[in-house]
Amino acid sequence: MATSCKKDLLNITPTTGVSGQTLFSDPNLAEAFVNNNYRDLAYGFYNCHWQAFLLAGATDETLSAYESYTGVNVINKGLLDPTPNGESFTGTFDGNPYPRQQTWANNYNYIAQCNSFFENVNSIQGLSADNKNRLIGEMKALRAFRYFTLVEHYGGVPLITRTYGLNDKFDAARNTADECFQFITKELDSAILLLPAVATNAGKIDQGVAMAMKSRVLLTYASPLFNTTNDPARWQAAADAANAVIGLNRYSLVPWANYKSMFIKFDPANRENIFVAINQAGIPSEGHQDNYPWPGLTFEYCIMPFIRGGNIMYTPTQQMVDSYETLDGKSITDPGSNYNPQNPYVNRDPRLDVDIYHQGSALNQSTIDFSNPDGLDFNQNQTVTGYLLGKFVDPSVYDATGLTLGSGQGNQSWIYIRYAEILLNYAEAINEAQGPANAYAAINQVRNRAGMPNLPAGLSQSDMRLRIQNERKVELSFEEHRFWDVRRWKIAGAVNNFTAMGVSITKVGNVLQYSYVVPNTGGNLDYDPVRVFKDPANYFFPIPLSEIAADPNLTQNPGY
Repeated sequence: MATSCKKDLLNITPTTGVSGQTLFSDPNLAEAFVNNNYRDLAYGFYNCHWQAFLLAGATDETLSAYESYTGVNVINKGLLDPTPNGESFTGTFDGNPYPRQQTWANNYNYIAQCNSFFENVNSIQGLSADNKNRLIGEMKALRAFRYFTLVEHYGGVPLITRTYGLNDKFDAARNTADECFQFITKELDSAILLLPAVATNAGKIDQGVAMAMKSRVLLTYASPLFNTTNDPARWQAAADAANAVIGLNRYSLVPWANYKSMFIKFDPANRENIFVAINQAGIPSEGHQDNYPWPGLTFEYCIMPFIRGGNIMYTPTQQMVDSYETLDGKSITDPGSNYNPQNPYVNRDPRLDVDIYHQGSALNQSTIDFSNPDGLDFNQNQTVTGYLLGKFVDPSVYDATGLTLGSGQGNQSWIYIRYAEILLNYAEAINEAQGPANAYAAINQVRNRAGMPNLPAGLSQSDMRLRIQNERKVELSFEEHRFWDVRRWKIAGAVNNFTAMGVSITKVGNVLQYSYVVPNTGGNLDYDPVRVFKDPANYFFPIPLSEIAADPNLTQNPGY
């Protein structure tokens, strides 16, 4: 998942069924045990096979055409609850291969493996000191990242650092969020000292990956959801963590010409990649739990329209499209932007054309036309909102008529952390810690790569904050940042209570007419464009009742 310029990939070998005594007596099996802990680490395309759960479907980025089918409806209607019927998103571990549905138990399952490793690592025979330190560093980083995932979902959680036997009483209480963040940061700091500067295999966590993890963790800890007193020291610590990654001089932004391909196929020479679930030559980097190849089996199927062999599960909203500035760097609501709602896609941020297929977009050998009711992409029957998600789509799997070629699937890798995020992390943190002056250089690097102009000089701290928030929405679109960003910023109560909009395009003679409308909800489609976010309860998820029943000291989150 961590990338380097090495050809070797992380080979994940499941170690289930191997006894602990055997496992920790053989250095090769111990290595396999550590590799196994990379499984189910995060989500993205990992859930894009049969159930196809993308977090973008639970944001203002997209409208999911099958909300009940994917389980996203319980979030979008504010219906999360701790009962079994409400656990479709965060339910108990039952062997289900979709880890987004089992966040609590799935992560604690792997944390238990980490704890077992730490208790037995000194008994491994034939393990060199360097390899021992490296494996300990990997497991510390993995355990820290899993705890971070839990804290994002639930707030403070029990910090379990030992294994439990069958006769042990489990009565762990929740630690505070502060205690959890302090533990996570300490674990990552320890891991950084133990890990190699650059991993030998392109699937191993190294110092750069752990430092990038720390950047994300400290930015979250500094944000309003957890930093209720707006302590500037937290923001400065987050800025320092991001700046440390920048200071490695190891990572850089890919040229604009390679931007689209970065999301389609893993390139070991790509210096923007920091932490990636690599899918190459059919190797499933996360050791998928079922018989589907990962991750490309149904990604195009999930987001392309019916007539192109797809199932339109995620279509970008008009709100998302409107977030892209005009080419001169102005919001489309700015009277000076020259934005024309009847010619809406000209002179726009070039990232719009990469991220979203819209009227007139080229898809391999065809041109998308949402205005023709008998065509490939007719709006209300084929796209829900009048748009298609394009960022991760490999256009080479489609022919001129829209039918799939070959298997109809790309070979995408999922990028967990890339250098553009680190630059935006730094810009956000330094703006809050010191003001906007030192934020310009980092955010402008990201903008300039896409051909966008520098931000205007003289922005206030609050103005810069809004520009950074929009830049993250655009640059990191559909990459599962927006879901967490609006929560940590404490703006989800505002932006997640909305009605998703789309566009309806008709042709009168040779002239296209654009109407911005609430999407049609008729036919067999299963969605409601009206979104509900219960503030403050929905900032965190409910702990499954089955977990609370098993631990008498475990308390539920407020509002559930």
